[in-house]
Amino acid sequence: MLRKLAIVLSIACSVLQVQQGQASEKVGVVLIHGKAGTPEHMGSLAVDLVDAGYLVTMPEMPWSAQRRYDRSLSEAHGEIDSQIAVLRAQGAEKIVIAGHSMGANMAMGYAATHGDRVHALIALGPGQTVESNNFVDALGSSVAQARRMLEEGRGDELVTFDDMHLGKLGKVNTSARIYLSYFDPQGLANMPATASRLDMPFLWAVGRADRNMLVRGRTYAFDHAGPTPWNRYVEVDADHIRSALSAGQLA
Repeated sequence: MLRKLAIVLSIACSVLQVQQGQASEKVGVVLIHGKAGTPEHMGSLAVDLVDAGYLVTMPEMPWSAQRRYDRSLSEAHGEIDSQIAVLRAQGAEKIVIAGHSMGANMAMGYAATHGDRVHALIALGPGQTVESNNFVDALGSSVAQARRMLEEGRGDELVTFDDMHLGKLGKVNTSARIYLSYFDPQGLANMPATASRLDMPFLWAVGRADRNMLVRGRTYAFDHAGPTPWNRYVEVDADHIRSALSAGQLA
C-alpha cells in the first residue's frame, strides 16, 4: 500500500480540478461519517487532508450512534450549510463534500440540491440503498406507516420504526417526518435518482470486498451523474468499513 498522502493528493487532483494555476486556492472539505458512526471514523483521512493543506471539518450528523435520527434530512442539510460557513470563514475558496457509507449517500443528496455551494463530491463505500429490494422488503411496512402518519397530521409523533444497518435489522425511535426523509425510496436517499442531478467532479470509491455495492457496478448510480473530465469510479482492496481508510489504493 502506498502512503496515505499519495491517495489524498490523487483524490484532490482528479476530483477538485487542481491545476498549476489553481494550486494556491484554499479548499475546504466537509467529511461526513456513516450510519451509527462518529466523526472520529473519518479521522485518519482528515489528518491526511490537513497535512496536505486542506481545511477540514467533521460534523456529527443526525444519523450518528449518539443522535439516532434526531433531525430530518433537510435539517441535516442546514447543518452542512453551517459547516461550509465555518470553512468559508477560514478562507476556503472551494468546497468539497465527502462521505462514507450512508454519509456518502447523504453527501450526494446535498450536492444534488446545493450545487451552487459545492465544487466536488467524494463518495466512499456508498450505502443506504433505500430503493433496493432488500430495503423495501425489510422496511416497507415502516415506510408505509410513516406515510400514513404524515397524512393523518401525526408527522412529529415519536414511534419505533424498522431500520437496517450492514444487512442487520434494528429499531429506531424517531418521528414519521424524520424517518421518511431518510428512508423514502423516492426521496433524496435514492442514489441513482440523486446521481442524475449531479453536475460536478465526482469520485466514487468502492471496496472489492464490499460485495453488496461492488456487484451493482458503475451503472448503478455513478454513470447517472453528469459527466466531467474529472469523474472517477474506482475499486480498492477494502471492505465496506475500510473503504474510507484505504488511502494508498487510488494513487
